[in-house]
Formats: sequence, structure tokens, C-alpha cells
Amino acid sequence: MNVVLIMLMMIAIGAIIGGMTNFLAIKMLFKPYKALYIGKWKVPFTPGLIPKRQEELAEQLGKLVTNHLVTADAISDKLKESSLQNQATTMIQSRLNEYLKQDQTTIRLLQQFHDGLSVESIESTVKHKVHHELTNLYDENQSRTLNDVLPEDLKESIDQQLPLAAKYILQQVDDYINSREGQNKLSESASSFLATQGFLGSMVSSYLGEEGLVEKITPAINQFIRSHDTEETVETLLRAEWLKWQHTELSVIRERFFDDTLEDKVSDYLLNHLNIEQYLNEPVSTWYNHFEHAITSRVIPNGVEMLFDQLAGKVTDIMETFNIAGMVQREVNQFDVARLEKMVLEITKREFNMITYLGAVLGGTIGFVQGIIVLFIS
Repeated sequence: MNVVLIMLMMIAIGAIIGGMTNFLAIKMLFKPYKALYIGKWKVPFTPGLIPKRQEELAEQLGKLVTNHLVTADAISDKLKESSLQNQATTMIQSRLNEYLKQDQTTIRLLQQFHDGLSVESIESTVKHKVHHELTNLYDENQSRTLNDVLPEDLKESIDQQLPLAAKYILQQVDDYINSREGQNKLSESASSFLATQGFLGSMVSSYLGEEGLVEKITPAINQFIRSHDTEETVETLLRAEWLKWQHTELSVIRERFFDDTLEDKVSDYLLNHLNIEQYLNEPVSTWYNHFEHAITSRVIPNGVEMLFDQLAGKVTDIMETFNIAGMVQREVNQFDVARLEKMVLEITKREFNMITYLGAVLGGTIGFVQGIIVLFIS
């Protein structure tokens, strides 16, 4: 009877010690959360393992995430996947269609992104921008000649149009000479000329009369205007004048033909012809419907592909800027240990209990072996 009691006691004691040891070891992973002191003496094994190594754990987790889990290559490969780009394209197309097919006006839409925006402020900004660009353009090129600033294709086009310009000028003169107004002007000019010629002029005027004189000189004028030689002469004059202006500095051209308000006049002209107010007060759907197919089939897919390709090439720089490892380390350091303990225990409760029971079984087994040894010795 004593032998059985001794064996049972040693098994029980071993099981209790083994189970309690494992149970205590599990608890010491997290507790105590802070170091304990008896006077100035620090109690060993305090704080618990995880609270004590939290900073080191945070640092290692940060390195683990950036070096092995969320790597630049992995993110870059993901961004290049056509499936991801297609999902992004579909989402943007859907949101854009939903948003832009509303009845709100363009100015209302813009005001959602920029509070205080108005038609007047937009017009003022456009005018100021145009004025600024024109001023800069002139300041940069005022010492250059027209030949320097005009594109070659434009100069060639002007050269090719000079014969047509000569014909147009002569045609306009011809039309004017043969019009009622032109005939009256010729009559007045002829009368004024004859009046200065004394007796001979008076005799011609009284003999032919004003209308008769005009009838006599008009065919000669028409013959001169319509002749090929005259056309070539006008074309030659135009080419000479055009060549002269090509070698004239812009500052000279401006001084001769324009005043200091040129930029203001051009800005006002563009502003009046752009009809900014009309476009801003139209519903967004009005202009979106005209471009919907192009936007959804080309602009958005190409834009998404270009954006993702650019991001894929900049992932390393972006991750360095965000300092992912530092973010993970900071979040782990700030994470409440008690909350972490609760999460771990909820997930691994069954396994930790099995470890405790295993400790009890091993302790009981060791107690049984010790009991046998004691019996043999005694």
C-alpha cells in the first residue's frame, strides 16, 4: 500500500510541476508587462519575453516585411499585371461615368475640388496666363527677326501664296474701279486734276465732261490692272516687301504697328472667343457625351497603363520615401502588449493547453520513473 501511495504521490507531484512549469513559461511570454523590483533589486525574468524584446521584434519585423514579404520587386510585378490594370481601368470608367453623367454644371463640378472658384476667377486666371505667356514670348524673341521665329513650313506657305495675294489685290482694285463708288472717285480726281491745268484743262473738261472723261480713262486703267506685267510687278513688290520684313526685328515691327497694349488686346480677344462662361455653365454630360468613347476606350486605359508603368519603375524610391520598415517598426512598438497577448491566446489557446498538458504528462512520467528508482534503491 505504501509503495502504491508513494508512486501516486511522485507521479502527481511530477505532473503538477511539469504542467505548472509549462503554464508559467507560456504566461511569461507576455507577463509581467513591466520590470518588477524589490527595492533596487530587479526581479529576474521581468518583464516578460515579448515586452522585453518588443523593440528588437519590431525592428526584425520591419526588415522581414520589406526584405522578404512586401518587396519592391513583388509590388512592381503586381503593378505590371494586366489583370490589376484592367480592374483599375474598369473601376475608373465606372466611377467616371457615374460622376460625369450627372446634371451638374462644369463650374459646380470644379467647385467641389476648389472652394471659392467662379467663372470670373477662371476667366481672370486664363487672361493673366495668356498675358504672361505672350509677354515672356515677346521678351525672349524681341531681338530676333521674323525669319528666325517663323517655322520653315509657314514661310514656304507664305511664299507660295504671294502670287495669289497679287491677284487678289489687283482683283479688288479692278472691282473698286468699276464700281459706282470707284467711278465717282475717278470723276472727282479727274476734275480736280483738270482744274489745275489752266485753260487746257478747262477745255478738255468742257468738251468731254466728267462722265465722258471717266469713260475714256477707265478702259485704259482696266487694261493696266488686268495685264500680266502688272500682276508680275505687284508680285515682285510683295516679295521684296516680304523679304524686307523677314529680316526685321520683332521689336521694330511691334513699335511700328502695335502699341504697348498688344498683350491685353490679344488676351481679351481670345477670352471673348473662347466662350469660357458658356462652357462652364453647361452640364458636364453635354461635353462628356461627345468624348465618352475616346475617354473610356483610349484615354483611361492608356493613362492607367502609363501610370502603373511609371509607378512600377519608382517602387523602390516610393518605399524608401515611405520607409515601410520604419512604419512597421513604429506600429509594432506602439502596439499594446495586452492586446497582442489576447490575440495570440485566442488563436493558439488549444495549442497552449496541449503544451501545458504535455508538461503534466512528461512530469508525471518523470515522477513515475523516479518512484521506480526510489523503490529499487530502498
